[in-house]
Amino acid sequence: METPPFYFSPAPASSRYATTSLRNHPSGAGLISELVDHSGIVTPLSSESPFYTSWSPEGDSLAIHVAGQRLDVRRAEGTETILTDTGLFQAPVWVDRGLVTLRSVDDTQRVVLWTDASLTDLAEVEGPVGFVAAGDMIAIQATERPDVGSIAAGLRTQLLPTLPGGKLVTIDLVTGTLRTVSSELALLYQWDESGEDLLFATLGDEPLSLAWNVWSDGQSVEIESFTLQPPWFRSLVPFFDQYAQSVRFWSWSGDYIGYPAVRDEEPVVVIHPVDGTESIVIPGATWVSWAPAG
Repeated sequence: METPPFYFSPAPASSRYATTSLRNHPSGAGLISELVDHSGIVTPLSSESPFYTSWSPEGDSLAIHVAGQRLDVRRAEGTETILTDTGLFQAPVWVDRGLVTLRSVDDTQRVVLWTDASLTDLAEVEGPVGFVAAGDMIAIQATERPDVGSIAAGLRTQLLPTLPGGKLVTIDLVTGTLRTVSSELALLYQWDESGEDLLFATLGDEPLSLAWNVWSDGQSVEIESFTLQPPWFRSLVPFFDQYAQSVRFWSWSGDYIGYPAVRDEEPVVVIHPVDGTESIVIPGATWVSWAPAG
């Protein structure tokens, strides 16, 4: 019996009409990743798992993180394996300057930028890592706090900065500058389209609540707190770095965010202006994403 897809990742709007999909293997063991084009033709990509994918900005290449250790790049002319030691992360992310990923080197993990020509090491990091990117900016968080402090670790390598554990940090791909956004654990984070403003959610003051914050020009401001919908939270948060590439909280103008919440014990979707003016509430809704630009 065929299984329905539970995740889609459309190619950029400027490219061909295609999407990747992910579904459970009919045998119950593993996952199947497929490419669906505009005519409905389905092309299997792989039956290994897990899968995390990222389209190139032009939509002509697809990065696939396969089985937790291998990173492939698939193009029309074939598939190339670019890494076989990818470290503790889930989803790679492609930006104009290249593909942001992770690799293991000796006993270290390194955040790297891959282009067709080379791999450039950006920083060292310990433990499981999640990251998102847009424009020239990466937002990254390691969930473990390493025993060795960032200064000592930096002296050990003498070449690469070491990202502090348990903090949300940005890396500028142009300058290499690292900046700390938040010392609190961020459960979700996503750049606006420009890569200038970073939306992130921290734990709220009440049970089952989160607080949305926006980091811009080096300053963070809490813009809204809300009671979360547990099914949405359970589906999204464990894989947020992948969903951040296909489910958009930000409007394309950067003026609004949209998210599921609970108000008066009922599920709603909230469209919240970033400037703090009155929200629009859609009753009975459980999922939201902004449509692609154009």
